[in-house]
Formats: sequence, structure tokens, C-alpha cells
Amino acid sequence: MNIVTHTIPFSDDAFRLLEIFKDEPHVFFLDSSLPQTVDGRFSYFGFAPFQIAKAKNFDQLRKALKPYVGLKNLSSFSAGAVGYIGYEGDSWFGLYDGVLCLDHHRQILTISSTGLPYTNKRQQTQAVRQKIDYILYKLQQPCLREVQRKPFHGKFKIKSNTTPRQFREAVKKALQHIHDGDIYQINLSHRFEAAIKNWRQYAHPVDIYRHLRALSPSAFSAYLDDGHRIILS
Repeated sequence: MNIVTHTIPFSDDAFRLLEIFKDEPHVFFLDSSLPQTVDGRFSYFGFAPFQIAKAKNFDQLRKALKPYVGLKNLSSFSAGAVGYIGYEGDSWFGLYDGVLCLDHHRQILTISSTGLPYTNKRQQTQAVRQKIDYILYKLQQPCLREVQRKPFHGKFKIKSNTTPRQFREAVKKALQHIHDGDIYQINLSHRFEAAIKNWRQYAHPVDIYRHLRALSPSAFSAYLDDGHRIILS
């Protein structure tokens, strides 16, 4: 199975890719908003996976991904699976036939495609050409102005899935485990939820992500749309 690549100069911020392709299905953006650092050299972007793998445990996930494990990558990440594993064990992964890889240091964008899921060489070649041509076409289009959205003046209630007392007890328990030598580090967190009716009229998830990466830049950030929820990390 061959991976075809096409490289072009690209000096824009990586966020430009998300702005251009934000309405494509199952977009993922493994983003570095600290491109000047060693860890933040690359950002990766993709959309429209040829297959979705959902699993309740690692055995199911391993079985779903097994046919594609032998793929040889030309770069650090030119095609493959992107997704998440939830705290309860449920997982969602999109299998992407190609990836856009932005090298911030060299200011080049490499578009890759494998032609999957086709196995016929002629069909693969046609699919690769169509995918790369479509991406190049989209990249050449003028940047549209953002839709003006309403300011939010309403009220909403923020809920936590734990109480202050429960959280303090969890901290004590974690410190005891560290003292006993069971662990040396732990990331304690809890969930906050807020429901806003018709929230999309006030903000697009891409707008929220733009503000998040500006307020808290990181070499390892992520935006992922699984079709039912959007993860901003």
C-alpha cells in the first residue's frame, strides 16, 4: 500500500486549516500553538475518515484496527487512526486515509493520501488524486468572514460531578498513595457542566477553540469532532 504525498509552502498559522475545513465530517486537529518549540514543530489535520471504529474495550478496539496496523508511514504521521478512549472504557476512532502535516519550522504543508479503503490500484490512484485536488482547491479559496453571532446575556448554572469535600478526600487519598510508594504522580480532576439552550447561535466550537488556544497555548492541543460531540483539549 503506497502513501502519496504532495508538499506546498505554508506560512499561515495552523489554525487556518481548521477555519477552512471546519465543516467537513469528523474533523481532527492535533495542534501546536507553540510552534517555535521543539515539541511544537508539527501540527496534524484530517477529515472524512473512511471508517469509524467504536469499541467498549481494548480487545474490540484492537480487532477493529488490526487490518491497518502494518501501514508504513513516510513521515511521523501520514495516515492512521485518531480518536479517544473515555474514562469508562468506551472509545471512538476515525480511520483516516490521509493527513495534512504542517512543519512549522520549515513552513511546508505535506498532504498525504493512501486511497483507502479501496484495494484496487486504479481506484486507489483515483481516490488519492481526488482527495489531494480537493484539499488544494479549498486551500486556494479566499478566507470568508466569520458569521456574526449574538452576544450571550442569559444565565446558566454550572454543575460539578463532585463536592468540595469529596475532592479534598480524593487529594488526601492520592497523597497517601504517593507516600506509600504506590504512585509518584496523579492528575486529579473533576467535571463541570453547563447547559445553554441553542448555544450554537452564540458561538461555533471553532470560535471557542480559537479563544482557548490563545489563552492557553500548548505544544499538544486537540480539536476532535466525532459527529455527536466536539472535544477541545
